[in-house]
Amino acid sequence: MAREAACIFTKSLIDLGKARKTAILMLLGVLVPVGYAVAMRPALLGSGGAIDAQTENIVSSFITISFIWTAGIFLATVVSASGAASISNEVIRGTMLTLVSKPIRRWQIVIAKLAALAAYALLLEGSILILSSLLLCAVLGVSFPVLAGVFGLVPWLLLYSLVVILVFACLSVASAAVLQGQIRTMVVLGTIILIVFFSGALLSASGIDRQAYKNHHVYIIDPSYHLGTIFLPVLEQARGGMPPAGSLKKLATFCRTFEAESTSSEQGWQWYQHPPLLSSCMAWYVSLLGLMTVSGLCLYVTIHIMYSKDIQ
Repeated sequence: MAREAACIFTKSLIDLGKARKTAILMLLGVLVPVGYAVAMRPALLGSGGAIDAQTENIVSSFITISFIWTAGIFLATVVSASGAASISNEVIRGTMLTLVSKPIRRWQIVIAKLAALAAYALLLEGSILILSSLLLCAVLGVSFPVLAGVFGLVPWLLLYSLVVILVFACLSVASAAVLQGQIRTMVVLGTIILIVFFSGALLSASGIDRQAYKNHHVYIIDPSYHLGTIFLPVLEQARGGMPPAGSLKKLATFCRTFEAESTSSEQGWQWYQHPPLLSSCMAWYVSLLGLMTVSGLCLYVTIHIMYSKDIQ
């Protein structure tokens, strides 16, 4: 059975990693970071003075773009589309019947496909993060210390990306198994992606202030808060302390985890001298456990459907 599962993993990985598709995805992945660098070049470089100031500006922007786009909306969309297609295409082509007729348990088919999807997405994400950091610094024409500061974030961003991959991989295969139609599945998954990554901004726009958000425990049902709670300690490890103030200020627009009060000083307004106020509402490992529980339930639903229904 292990050999059959390995064959399914290999075949799924080959199907996912087609050269033309991967090249297009990599282009889309680096488009936003590079486009932002070109558009904001004067602001990122400042007056061309201190290296430390340039490093903080560029690292801050790289963190923001990675959370919102590279390891956020873009990664979730790629994983969701690929996961939905991996199930739907097997049914459409009639190859799912061949798979389930082999001497292999159906849960092993699901796990093998999920493992292939996670491996592909992680390799794709790593390539995009490395290429983005190189292109970002090349476009800006910065020195090696700045490049080292950006490049040092990549392994930690990959660690966070793995959480996003697992969550949306399980969501996508469960949706495909339940809905049994690629278009319907992508509509549902697209809606979920919008809710997950824009729930914080929508809650802020709805007029729920920080105190009400905390006192009424709204953060429990805010998926962007849980992602932000997991993202923050990863960045602390990457930076050896609190991330740049600029990145947290920008991220607070999309995720209420990073909200904090500004304080005045002789240098003007200073943001995030201490950890964000709302980050202590729930420990990062509780948020991680919650997301993994949702992923596990989705996986259970997928396997249950695979066993309870005949593949036509």
